[in-house]
Amino acid sequence: MTSSSPHQAGHCANCGHPAPENFCPACGQKTHIETPSLFEFVHEYLHHYVALEGTLTRTLWMLLSRPGRLTTEYVAGRRQRYIKPLQLYLTISFLFFVLLGLFGSAINISGAGNGAPPNAVQIVKQEVGNSLGTGLDALSQKEGGKAAAIDGESAQDRAEREQELAADREARAKELAAEARKAQAPHGTTAMSDIAAVNAWGERLNQLQEDYKARPAETLAQLQKEAMHRLPYAVFGLMPIFAFLLWLIYFRRRMVYGVHLVFVLHVHAFAFLMFMLSLLPFIPGGVLAAAFAAYFVVALRQVYGGRWTPQILRAAFLFNVYSVCIALAIAVLLGSLV
Repeated sequence: MTSSSPHQAGHCANCGHPAPENFCPACGQKTHIETPSLFEFVHEYLHHYVALEGTLTRTLWMLLSRPGRLTTEYVAGRRQRYIKPLQLYLTISFLFFVLLGLFGSAINISGAGNGAPPNAVQIVKQEVGNSLGTGLDALSQKEGGKAAAIDGESAQDRAEREQELAADREARAKELAAEARKAQAPHGTTAMSDIAAVNAWGERLNQLQEDYKARPAETLAQLQKEAMHRLPYAVFGLMPIFAFLLWLIYFRRRMVYGVHLVFVLHVHAFAFLMFMLSLLPFIPGGVLAAAFAAYFVVALRQVYGGRWTPQILRAAFLFNVYSVCIALAIAVLLGSLV
């Protein structure tokens, strides 16, 4: 590539300061300006956002082979040789969700489908799908129950039921008329609520119920797709909570909160590497779960010290509490789909 910047030789193109070396001593910009080709754009993106440079190999090897060592190296101040914790997490999670978008559609929601144990991604998809299906089935169950009850009644009971239904229809007609008058009132309130957000949520819920009745498989698949798109934000929002749990458990260690957050970023980066492996259909999810549990215990002992037994107990406690947090996050995630 050739330089196309019409600046004075030996001076920075950005600030004009004398810059005889590779970088400007005043602003830090490179003195050799490349032509803005497609390769240059890709290189800049990989270098600054995906961190696909020489330090990546060293960082990944340390992350995989020495649990917790990256955190201790960072706390000790040896940072230039490794990728920064947040950049490492964003890089690996970005690659995982790209791969999930490309190959995740091939994963069977109901399981492996060939007798193999479901992997981690299949379990997440299955849990989201089951939660969505259960909620929508509950919405449709009331009307179905009424119809089944009417079909099983005798002629006399049916006549009484029809009278009750007629009375209900008459009462409902009066309610609708009252709601119509209320909707036409000067203050502009609606039939459901005076809050616009509540009305929009109710309309969306009703429409979702109708779509699920007409096309259950398509509706469930669409909701699941939206949930998987929002999942990265939910995971990212859970990490400060995980760090806070570590701060509480290891309060006597007198570590600042930032140390726990660095450890959480490294652990989650390793977890996303396990998720990448879980995209392979021949790797059982149980093996990856056991590997992650062992990795987590070793990492805790590396960073926080102490004997093995207390670390195993702390790890079990963290998994249980964090599972509750994940369940709540999934509930909020599903609620946001409506």
